[in-house]
Amino acid sequence: MGKRNLGASALHFCINGSGPSGTISGTALQDTHSFEGLPEMLVLADELLDKIGRPQKSLAEREGFDGTRKTYVSYVGNPKLYHTADEILASFGEAATFDVLFQMRKHGTWQGMVFGADGARLGNFASEIGLIESSSDLRPQRGSEFRTVSR
Repeated sequence: MGKRNLGASALHFCINGSGPSGTISGTALQDTHSFEGLPEMLVLADELLDKIGRPQKSLAEREGFDGTRKTYVSYVGNPKLYHTADEILASFGEAATFDVLFQMRKHGTWQGMVFGADGARLGNFASEIGLIESSSDLRPQRGSEFRTVSR
């Protein structure tokens, strides 16, 4: 494939073990962030998109399970880029590597496209469940348990 481009609203996932565990990085993220388990990965990705400031959430304020309200950052049209796409794409997970281009965050969920480590498009998704279904590396294995995550 030709030269790949990662925009500010794309995240690079390196899966290193079952559960899955791994890291998330991106051109608009200063650091690489680790996660353990699928629920933690989903929460972390959402928090990182908030930090980047795009795509903007369609809901500006939400109430948490504990009754607290959280207001989110507004849209950032031109977020600061800390890395080139080549720097981000140079890292690979032991089990899998894929890139997610987040196009929208409507109705409290995500919409976008998933690409494999080789740049091949794996599919589109219209929710977090759709993202999981787009990558067999994220699907829970039979007998695996989900942990709850609080941040």
